[in-house]
Amino acid sequence: MSKKFIFIHIPRNAGTSVTRALRPFGSQDSFKNHVSALKFSSTIGLSVFRSVFSFAIVRNPWDRQVSLYSYIRQDPSHSLHQVLKSCSFKEYIRRITSLGKAVNRTQKSFIYSKEKLLVNFVGRFENLEKDFQTVCIKIGVTASLPKINVSSHESYQKYYNDETIEIVNDVFKQDVFTFGYVYE
Repeated sequence: MSKKFIFIHIPRNAGTSVTRALRPFGSQDSFKNHVSALKFSSTIGLSVFRSVFSFAIVRNPWDRQVSLYSYIRQDPSHSLHQVLKSCSFKEYIRRITSLGKAVNRTQKSFIYSKEKLLVNFVGRFENLEKDFQTVCIKIGVTASLPKINVSSHESYQKYYNDETIEIVNDVFKQDVFTFGYVYE
């Protein structure tokens, strides 16, 4: 039986795992990869969008960039693989504003329209299991979260120095401020 919910899949935030876990319970309109809530709502209609439970998962911007960098370097089919395969993390961060929306789009832009939050629930990657169970309760399903599409890397703190910490803080200041993240 199909449940009514919408998942806004922000890249590198466990979206593939969430989609796999919830696909048996959702409708065709429950999932669209890497599409903003604003675009999603304009596609299916704002009244339909507002009538169902919607959610997204956000992630610490410093951790997310390490995951994204590692994923791109591991995936030869990614459009930036050739550019980044021999690029150090420090160089990647220095070039981040020139690499396009695939790497420098804010998480806020996926789930806000100006300053208005468009989804009902924002889970955190850092509390993924707990927040995923909250979603399951809200939509009335029992599901477990598989680990899929996980990039291989060390703890994000091992990649940064003062310069790269500040670049990510500046480029992703909307996410840092909106979601209350700090470099720890």
